[in-house]
Amino acid sequence: MQKLLLTGCLISATTFAFAEHANSFSEAKKIASSIYADEHQTFYCGCDFKDNTILPSNCGYQPRKQPERGARLEWEHVVPAWEFGHQRQCWQNGGRARCTSTDHYFNIMESDLHNLVPAVGELNGDRSNFRYGIIQGEPRAYGQCNFEVDFKSHRAEPPEDRQGDVARIYFYMRDRYGLKISRQQTQLFDAWSKLDPVDEDEKQLNTRILNIQGNSNCYVSTDCTVEKISEEEQTLTSSSDENQCQPEIHTCSQMKSCAQAKYVNDPQTPVCQPPETSVILPASQHIRGTHDAITHTQTTTLVRSDPSMVD
Repeated sequence: MQKLLLTGCLISATTFAFAEHANSFSEAKKIASSIYADEHQTFYCGCDFKDNTILPSNCGYQPRKQPERGARLEWEHVVPAWEFGHQRQCWQNGGRARCTSTDHYFNIMESDLHNLVPAVGELNGDRSNFRYGIIQGEPRAYGQCNFEVDFKSHRAEPPEDRQGDVARIYFYMRDRYGLKISRQQTQLFDAWSKLDPVDEDEKQLNTRILNIQGNSNCYVSTDCTVEKISEEEQTLTSSSDENQCQPEIHTCSQMKSCAQAKYVNDPQTPVCQPPETSVILPASQHIRGTHDAITHTQTTTLVRSDPSMVD
């Protein structure tokens, strides 16, 4: 396991004296099982589970199409592996498998416990690498489970009581690893974080991960502040933003809040996937802040697309 240096958080040394970061996704899943040993409920649907089996009787989940996978517990990346992996050279040379076998920095991102949640297998597969957003009408395809997937627009919407959790995980991954989040997504996540503030369960989970992994999600805890990386290092240069899909217009009364209406009404918010876009990563990115300081050097040319990559 890779030991990491903590900076910025006011935590006693005894709390994380033996804390270490998992080296691989498979190792992280085993650790996550112990973290959720007393919870035994999936992130989106609140279904009980035992070992790797979903027990849907208490949550009203019904499979949409894949009952076998729906009966299986899987560990989902809230920020999908594709989202933080496809920008790396290893992904261009062989996808996720190549990154897993050759890129230690990718392994650290992939195994970050703050980004792993227990999920019904079918939901994990259906969500794939879709971005979170607002889905009009909230059609129920999974019984009583309040989780929607729009396969046409490549969006997924978590239940209201998990939207703040999702937002804070995204903000953590952005600051921890220098990931790029669009202005529209940031606006949406800001709204979600306010509508669904941190609760006691989220704080306790954050503490358990801190004690094992050695770092806190500072959007959940209140004992540290986030030091922003420089604007130059945050910037990804896109060669084209043309031909974006045209958004629908919605009023505040049609949405859960005016902040969400502002998100879907933003003229730069596409309602379907944008065309392929070439992106150049800076030659050196230094990720620092309350989360552990990590430096990696890499120059990458990539094509932004949306392959059917199940997380």
